Amino acid sequence: MINLLPPADQQEIHAGRANSLLLRYITLSLIVLGTLILWIGFMWLNLRNTESGAIETKKANDEKAATRQDIVTQATKFRKDLSIASQIMAKQVNYTDTVTRVAAAMPTGTILDNISIDPKTFDKDTTLAAHTKSRETAIALKDSLQASGLFTKVAFQSITAAKTDNNTAAPPYPFAVLLSVSFNRAEVTKR
Repeated sequence: MINLLPPADQQEIHAGRANSLLLRYITLSLIVLGTLILWIGFMWLNLRNTESGAIETKKANDEKAATRQDIVTQATKFRKDLSIASQIMAKQVNYTDTVTRVAAAMPTGTILDNISIDPKTFDKDTTLAAHTKSRETAIALKDSLQASGLFTKVAFQSITAAKTDNNTAAPPYPFAVLLSVSFNRAEVTKR
């Protein structure tokens, strides 16, 4: 084909084609840009709604936490009281068990007259009074109490034989024994 158009018209046609192509690109770019702006706007609104919902939820949770603060305070106080009670129970002396253990440590032929158990006297000297059938049983009583572990110290204060007349019968436990003992705090308070 022979091109019979003058060169200026040819350039005008080429420029018109380029302009129409540029116009399409600009239009397409504006459509993409508009879509992008709409998408960003939608996401921004969505984030704002989510943020306001999160702020409301946080306020509601803070109010619930404030109403539950007294429960937390009571729980903390209860834990503290429980710890104090536990410490008291750990140091508490079960006197019945202690007397039973002392009685179990006594040999046959002995009876206990007087025993004083007081937490103030632990690891200090106190007096234990008993009666025995013989001097040997009194010595066995001392040895048995010392071996029991309930006492840190067991020592004789006195062993006295009961005086009898010819008219009176001899008592079944004629020997009065006074022992100086020190209770072992760790053993007495042991559970």
